[in-house]
Amino acid sequence: MFKPKGTVQIEGLSLNRDSLATIIKGSGRGQSLGLATINLRPTQKLSIKYGVYLASVKIKHQTHQGLLHFGPRPTFNEKEPSLEIYLQKHDPNVKIGLTVKIKLLKFRRKIQRFKTPKDLVKQMKKDAKILEEFYA
Repeated sequence: MFKPKGTVQIEGLSLNRDSLATIIKGSGRGQSLGLATINLRPTQKLSIKYGVYLASVKIKHQTHQGLLHFGPRPTFNEKEPSLEIYLQKHDPNVKIGLTVKIKLLKFRRKIQRFKTPKDLVKQMKKDAKILEEFYA
């Protein structure tokens, strides 16, 4: 069973605090699964647990709700932590190199290893429903 570490040092994140991050190029896997994400590189060091968070991201002058993932991707056998956010609505202003403002609002769940990418997509859809309820 996959057991992520507790708290790790990363850059730019803390619950209920605005933080800056830069959009970086990802592998494109999220898009191929129908769950396009924005890959991020934070700008300052703070501590946060691996997991999935309800979050908001401000891109230029528009704020979006999203699900932020921080940690390894055990479903794909990737141990290096990644930082990415899934937005329910596409924003045409997303550009590599753009600095965005992110805010973690609530811890949703721990990182999980799914048997298949399809199982991951099912869980993300459940997480998205929780996100909608949170903002309702």
